[in-house]
Amino acid sequence: MREYLPTCNLEGIDGLVVMGGDGSFNQCVNGLFERSQKSANVDYNNPEAKLADTMLPIGHIPTGTGNLISGYCYGGCKDIETSILHIIRGKERKFGVTAVYDDSKWLGNCCILLGLGTLSDMVRYSESYRWIKTYRYLVVPAIYFSIKTVPQFKAKLTVKKRDGSVVFTEEELCDLLIANHETFDPNEYFGSKTWYDDENKIMKYHLSSRYNYWKNFMSKLLKGQNYVKPDFVEEIRAVSMKIEILESNMSKTSDGQIKLSLLIDGEYLDLITSALDFRLKEPLIRVFSSL
Repeated sequence: MREYLPTCNLEGIDGLVVMGGDGSFNQCVNGLFERSQKSANVDYNNPEAKLADTMLPIGHIPTGTGNLISGYCYGGCKDIETSILHIIRGKERKFGVTAVYDDSKWLGNCCILLGLGTLSDMVRYSESYRWIKTYRYLVVPAIYFSIKTVPQFKAKLTVKKRDGSVVFTEEELCDLLIANHETFDPNEYFGSKTWYDDENKIMKYHLSSRYNYWKNFMSKLLKGQNYVKPDFVEEIRAVSMKIEILESNMSKTSDGQIKLSLLIDGEYLDLITSALDFRLKEPLIRVFSSL
């Protein structure tokens, strides 16, 4: 979908409708985003560029595994018929994305959640277990933490706050998660805030045992709103963040470059790099929503 949309014939098309999950929606967002920027002559590989709105609105019919994007589009609702009615009415709203760059090259946009480290590695590992559908969220973590080595990396972080202040740190982590504030938690943000009011939520997982990480993962998965963050998880807020990996037990190429699996909205992207740039962008993704 991401490769098809930038070049396909969209003449006479009023909107796109995606049947699938968050990964399918993300592919359509990125494919349409790339096409829209090229049409508007925007250099979208430049992190400082003023981006154009997507040229068509996108509707989501939640038939995937997670369907978290429905929380933004339809107020937390994941019902198929309700989603279709929102699309038929034809009303729209917009949300911002977190754009990812590698050496000033655009890699993709995140609508919900970005991950680098343990979670992204586990998602990559779980691809062979898709046949058990949602049960893989319970089965795969137990298998993964029994046989796999938890990724560990030392990184230099450059975090920019909403007020313009910049914080530099050097930390040892096993996971780094970036939640796009507009779509990740509809109960907290829906209808009450805009992109200009907040920052992305960043969770830094400091080094811990495999058992503690597994216990925390299952607690968050099962307890939902009653989840209590453990001591080795630190939460911060930012509008942008640069990360440079200094050392890592992750696999490397023959010339020493680090091989990364970057989690983007439930899917992973294999990279060979040691530096990434994450930036929260203004609302530009048009979606069908009556709310």
